[in-house]
Amino acid sequence: MTSSSRRRAKRSKTSSSVDPSTPTSDARNLKDDFEEMNRRLQDIRDLGHQRYEIMKERMAETKKFNEMQEARQMEKDIEFLSKPIDHLQGDALILAQMRRQKIKEKYGL
Repeated sequence: MTSSSRRRAKRSKTSSSVDPSTPTSDARNLKDDFEEMNRRLQDIRDLGHQRYEIMKERMAETKKFNEMQEARQMEKDIEFLSKPIDHLQGDALILAQMRRQKIKEKYGL
């Protein structure tokens, strides 16, 4: 092989036949990596949003349950207030009067 043919072979190896406007494989890989990261971040964000919605639903259910419990307690308190206590004596009478007083204070009666 002559020196001129070697120079031509070198030039053909180094000369770029790729359009400079097309991204290189490294740039494509980087772009793909960023797209994958964006998809994963979006998935994480979606999961966070789902967790938030579930928490809101559970809080609403808990609030409803607590309201029902309060209503039941109010019914029990009203029932206790409506029962006669004049048949009680001693400590039982004192405890019943104290409980009645607390119930009246609780409901502003």
